[in-house]
Amino acid sequence: MSAEYKFCGLGFADYPEYRPASGTETLYRVFGGATSRITGEFYTFEKPRSLTAAELNLNVAKWGNLCLYVATFHVTEGTPMYIGRIDQRFHTYADGGHEIFLGGNPNAKQVWIEYHKAMLGLRLVGEPERLLQDAFIVAPRRLPDA
Repeated sequence: MSAEYKFCGLGFADYPEYRPASGTETLYRVFGGATSRITGEFYTFEKPRSLTAAELNLNVAKWGNLCLYVATFHVTEGTPMYIGRIDQRFHTYADGGHEIFLGGNPNAKQVWIEYHKAMLGLRLVGEPERLLQDAFIVAPRRLPDA
């Protein structure tokens, strides 16, 4: 599998930039629901304050993420990160359905860290916070093909 295919399958709009963490970064992770955990592979530099902000910027509901909480992490120096724009057009479900939100933020960026490296390189800061629930998220019955 080519690197381009792998990163496209991860929801990047184009090939991401590789950058080892300097140790000063703060990352945020939106999570909630049966298929979403406090830790994982996908993070963002900007802290969303509401469900709508999380979905419009991160395009995550299609993965079964109900966007209930946001967790804050500090990144250990040297942790490998891949940073790039989120493909807001990446919205077709496995069952042929489509994303209900239109016009996501084309400049929103995500940070991808391999799961085992995230477990070693991230430190949870405080308790996760509940996101303002200003909209409804309907989780898909099947996850999209990646």
